[in-house]
Amino acid sequence: MKKNITFVGLDVHKDTIDVALARLHRSGDLTAVYVPTTEDEAMRDLTRAREDTDFTC
Repeated sequence: MKKNITFVGLDVHKDTIDVALARLHRSGDLTAVYVPTTEDEAMRDLTRAREDTDFTC
């Protein structure tokens, strides 16, 4: 099966970008991302530190 790859660049019209994003969303190929807050990073650091700790005696 041939897979089409759509490149979205700065020289592309907004309508073309909308269509490309709609197709990616419909196919499930988009991943939601966000910038973590300071609290998110602190929790991530705490989790990593706990995972690195050896609790075996």
